[in-house]
Amino acid sequence: MRQLNDNCPAQFVISLEKNDKVLFWKSVLVAGTHLKTNEWTRMHCTYDLPENLGKDEALKVYFWNTSPLIVEADDFEIRLYY
Repeated sequence: MRQLNDNCPAQFVISLEKNDKVLFWKSVLVAGTHLKTNEWTRMHCTYDLPENLGKDEALKVYFWNTSPLIVEADDFEIRLYY
């Protein structure tokens, strides 16, 4: 990740949804806290998901930036262990 401005409030979000209902939602504030402006920084997050997940549930992983400030992200890798 790389933030182009200081204190951008971007969040890394993971959620589980079924039939348009959110079953699990968690976020981590990633920008403005440990990122240096204009430097690429590796980010690592670990989440414990609820047990007994069904096949009908959608796992969503995304960045949510609620400001006009720019945060860049690339080279994603998502690992699931169960």
